[in-house]
Amino acid sequence: HRSFGSGFCIFNDLAITSKHLLDKYGDRVERILIVDLDVHQGDGTAAIFQQDKKKKNGSRLIEARDVKDYSDLRHKSVFTLSMHCESNFPARKEASDLDVPLPKGMGDENYLPLLAEVFTKCIREYKPDIVLYDAGVDVHKDDSLGFLELTDEGVFRRDATILDTCVGFGIPVAGYVGGGYSNDLD
Repeated sequence: HRSFGSGFCIFNDLAITSKHLLDKYGDRVERILIVDLDVHQGDGTAAIFQQDKKKKNGSRLIEARDVKDYSDLRHKSVFTLSMHCESNFPARKEASDLDVPLPKGMGDENYLPLLAEVFTKCIREYKPDIVLYDAGVDVHKDDSLGFLELTDEGVFRRDATILDTCVGFGIPVAGYVGGGYSNDLD
């Protein structure tokens, strides 16, 4: 959030990076896709970029969350995607550009195809200049604060999906490690 930390987050590294890229490299970076795959919704990131969710179209304002075709959102400098456990912190969710709330116990077999579909659609339609990826490890089955039940292989394949898709589309990606609240997993 702009004025306070939440959960275990004091600073929003994704928002700080986005602002820096837009301010310093705005001639080369106009559209940033933030992909938050932490088990908890990226509520702070969503809240920070909510002012970027409106576009003037004559005298009418268009709300980003009402748009079904992400290509209409290319005017946005930052597009926020959050895939998270619907019944986990925070209790009150903010509106990301695209929220994908997931049920507990999703597991690899359900999570991975959905991620590939949603992420590829965002890349194709929003056409970001760079992807900032929050690779939350609290989606793991042994995490005490996460409930999505991904295996070691599932977390590896999730990360590979993001990286391989970015490489395939020729889009740079920066990864951030987020979440993870269990003891070492040997």
